[in-house]
Amino acid sequence: MELLSRYNKTLYKAEEDELLRSWGFVSRPAHVYWVTAVYVAAVYFGPKFMKDRKPFALKEVIMSYNIFQVLMNGYVVLLYYRLFGSQALRWWENLCCPVSAAQNFRPLVSLEYMEALRLFYINKLLDLIDTLFFILRKKSNQITFLHVYHHVNMVITTFCSAMIFREEMSMMFATLNSLTHVVMYSYYFLAACGPSVQKYLWWKKYITSIQILQFLVGLAMLLISKSQGCPIDNTFFSLWVINISIFLGMFLRFYVNSYRKKPAHPTTNEKIRSD
Repeated sequence: MELLSRYNKTLYKAEEDELLRSWGFVSRPAHVYWVTAVYVAAVYFGPKFMKDRKPFALKEVIMSYNIFQVLMNGYVVLLYYRLFGSQALRWWENLCCPVSAAQNFRPLVSLEYMEALRLFYINKLLDLIDTLFFILRKKSNQITFLHVYHHVNMVITTFCSAMIFREEMSMMFATLNSLTHVVMYSYYFLAACGPSVQKYLWWKKYITSIQILQFLVGLAMLLISKSQGCPIDNTFFSLWVINISIFLGMFLRFYVNSYRKKPAHPTTNEKIRSD
């Protein structure tokens, strides 16, 4: 199995490179620098721009955005099931080459999961719109370090995973994250419906629990694959072990501060986005 995995990682590299070139600017790193720079500038200057202006009423826009996010993330999950078929719920059986094994090492299957990863990366770019809504609604208190760090980090690391490393395990991470986002954006849509619906949203804290579970599963995938001697890129492995560990620590801290400790003063109903 390991030999087949190593073979597949190099056999279709030319075709994979050609596919990347066909994607245009999305596959080139220059846009990542610009997107990150513009985003950070918006975070800094946006609240200053809105300081003496009235907040925008964006309820319908935000509700539409949340529905779009549910559908887009749900489609990524659907692509996972199309690729994995009967092995969709038995992903741990072939961590070295989960997609190839599920497809019986069918030629050029890597091009299919690369297309799915491209869609996932575009979704990470669209996630940045969250912050724009906060700025325009004058909700600057919700633009926390965790919020900004998460968005910038996910754009950069997802680009590297989808366009540079192209590890099959990235499809697993994308599916975990997309499934979490389906739940999360469904909650945000329902919360935006008003008090008549909000009273039924007692399960908010479990969203953070799902996010934490996502990190634990992702970390377990990496460590198990390494212990099995899978030919996973060392830089990819180190990047995601460190990345997931940082997110895990930050989200655990958020969970404890929000749901375990009794605050001395009313706390802001902060929205967070998962990794």
